[in-house]
Amino acid sequence: MVYHYTTVETLYNMLSTYKDSKDKDHLVFWASSALHQNDEEEISLRFNDILSIICDIENNEEKGRLNGFKKLSTAQQQNWIPTLTGQGIDLSFDEFLCSTEYAPFTISFSRQRDKLLMWSLYAKNGNGICMAFDENQLVCEQESLCPLADIVVYGKENTESYKNVVQMFYEKYKDDVKNDSIINIIYQKKKQYIMSTLWAISPFIKNVAFKDEDEFRIAFFKEENDKPKVYTRMTSKLNEIEYVKVKVPISALNHIIIGPCANYEATKQLLEKNMQSCNLDHDYKVLFQKSRVPFRIL
Repeated sequence: MVYHYTTVETLYNMLSTYKDSKDKDHLVFWASSALHQNDEEEISLRFNDILSIICDIENNEEKGRLNGFKKLSTAQQQNWIPTLTGQGIDLSFDEFLCSTEYAPFTISFSRQRDKLLMWSLYAKNGNGICMAFDENQLVCEQESLCPLADIVVYGKENTESYKNVVQMFYEKYKDDVKNDSIINIIYQKKKQYIMSTLWAISPFIKNVAFKDEDEFRIAFFKEENDKPKVYTRMTSKLNEIEYVKVKVPISALNHIIIGPCANYEATKQLLEKNMQSCNLDHDYKVLFQKSRVPFRIL
């Protein structure tokens, strides 16, 4: 299970949108721009942070499968392409990723069930709810965006999850260069590979200070020719945040935990009544539970 901590008002509004929608299999979530997260280092991963993983992958490759000058780690070690790890690629990546045109959108979940930290930060200081989803059924949809789901890695750790994403893009890179023989073309494809890899991995790397959140995240990436409809909302601090509307299958919603500071019976009755008006009580039976955290606001 993965858990989405939020407010009662958010779920109420989701159900109201669902009631007016023709799609009766999904709830609509708002995936926010990665540029507007509470981690100010969000999507700040750089080439040098990923180089050691690339070297590990390449060192484990079968010898002779790639020509030496085609290997990223060899090129870096021999200084054949010195600008590959220089300021140029870092700056171009920053400009590329940190522009609103290309920044990914994300939905965040936690692997931590009924945790005081999460109630305090994301569920109205314990007055909200926690929606529990079956991770295996949590396949989100957005017509003009490409989704990628994974656990978040903290402190740029060299975990298997992190490696898997790099490996996926590395295989694509090898396919791109296997028939090329001109070094300049190889270099350009190396650079594209690095940019693509960093772009995909960056939403899944966070500062170690956020480790207790134990986050599972779904990131949505804009493709070159796609123009998803982007909305804006205003925060309490008068900041504008961009978001896209994403479909989440209702069948993945297993149960809802009502926060430790909320009125359990009143909240449960409100949400049950709203679900009944949507006919959800017949098609998808969602169970309600009360938080076991003994927290109260004094």
